[in-house]
Amino acid sequence: MYSHKVTISVVIPHLNGVPHAEETLALCLKSLDYRVDEIIVERNDGIGFAAAVNLGMAKSTSDYIIVANNDTKLIKGNLFKLCKGAEFITVPKIHPEPRDNNPRSFYCVPDPVYQKILKHYGYFLDERFGAGYFEDDDLILRLKELNIPVVYEPSIVVDHLNGGGLTMKHVGEQKWFDINKKVFEDKWKIK
Repeated sequence: MYSHKVTISVVIPHLNGVPHAEETLALCLKSLDYRVDEIIVERNDGIGFAAAVNLGMAKSTSDYIIVANNDTKLIKGNLFKLCKGAEFITVPKIHPEPRDNNPRSFYCVPDPVYQKILKHYGYFLDERFGAGYFEDDDLILRLKELNIPVVYEPSIVVDHLNGGGLTMKHVGEQKWFDINKKVFEDKWKIK
């Protein structure tokens, strides 16, 4: 645990030119109405979701990094509850119905955990997953490899306003799902 006041960064990957993207980003930013030390909105135009998250996280100077999709809205709970220990923490969402406790749209990474992942793999999210899909499943498996616990924090709830589909529908949802499913299965030797 930190002996000083903890600092918090929020990294939000954001794709320009998608219908309603600016409106949902504004809702996301407004929902983060408590004081955080820095908000990093990383444009993901042409570089992909994972690359935008990686660039934003590399700019962070805080003890904790919260990653939030640009179409998420914090609806219940205090962000500071996420910043309480040395675990990777994810939160529930009310929309769409969560399929598991894995980080799909909103999670917190303590800087030492982030540094451990970088040191071992050279990246936080694998950029081979391009526009999106399966980069979070890959992250969970890598966290397990490193024996980093994933903690589910039910007192904080987010609404994934477009169910993750805002950007993906714009860039070819089924195409990226199929491509990245194969990348994931090949990487983890899943048949």
